[in-house]
Amino acid sequence: MNTEELYDDNQINDDNSRCYNVQGVCNDTNEIPAVRKLQLDAFFNTLKLISGKGYVFFADIKYDFSRWEKEIVDNYELPSEYMYKAGEIWEQWVHPLDREKYSRLVQAAFNGENDKFELSYQVKNVNNDYVPCTCKGVIIRDQNGEPEYFGGVIYVREDARGMKIPEERKKKLDSMFEALAIISDDSNVYLADMHYDYCR
Repeated sequence: MNTEELYDDNQINDDNSRCYNVQGVCNDTNEIPAVRKLQLDAFFNTLKLISGKGYVFFADIKYDFSRWEKEIVDNYELPSEYMYKAGEIWEQWVHPLDREKYSRLVQAAFNGENDKFELSYQVKNVNNDYVPCTCKGVIIRDQNGEPEYFGGVIYVREDARGMKIPEERKKKLDSMFEALAIISDDSNVYLADMHYDYCR
């Protein structure tokens, strides 16, 4: 059974105890119940309607189960549109210098520390080039105020590779880098102009 067949709404009955994983196996109570999968799809489709040019994702925090837009799955060779622990999978595409920041902020989002999420980082495309992207997301809480869903849009600047940063903008970024390096107490400093894919 392929993913499209598995998640055809006609195959999901009203039995809330029935659950699915991306292989179609129902053998673990931690797998997402059909009713929650339907809710996730509804949120995903709503977000897709208003997302513009970005790649949409939507996650059920309780089950760490998410749906990702087919185009990002194809363009970045992700395992499936539906994935468990997708944050960990996507992290493999994140630039090594950005992974700690990425992991920390995603975990903070899943813990419900903030209601909004925004992070700029570099991600590896299928050509093994790192390109700048920005992820913007939001937390949806349950009736008790606990984080229940996390959804958002990833905007990737595929056209940024090879764009030359203007000299004045480069000087400004270099000056900011030097200032951060002075006050960083020997910590690693990383600064990027996401528009021009220039970093120090």
